[in-house]
Amino acid sequence: IIGSSKLLRKYNRVETIDRTKISLDQIRYVLQARLHAIGIYELQIVQAFYLSKITVKREVDQGNYEYTYLHMPEFLEFLCRLAQLKYRDTYYHEQWNLRRKAKVILDHILGEF
Repeated sequence: IIGSSKLLRKYNRVETIDRTKISLDQIRYVLQARLHAIGIYELQIVQAFYLSKITVKREVDQGNYEYTYLHMPEFLEFLCRLAQLKYRDTYYHEQWNLRRKAKVILDHILGEF
């Protein structure tokens, strides 16, 4: 993935209880302003977040907790889903591949890093 080492550094800077997870609230706090600047809004962020979740084993025991965080592979999927959602109803949806769409998202998220 483009800029994956930069992305990992950004991901690791987010204050989390567990460095292997990031919550929807943390995504909102850290990334929302940058995402709004490129036309990605709350509904798309929430939709991409929940579509990126992997099914939780023992859902009854851990579901409430696990469905509020993304692990790193889920976070990467979240970014790709954001890219797909951003360009879904545009000319670029068919013209650009996922890599190019994701690069736009990453460029904005990683701006200063």
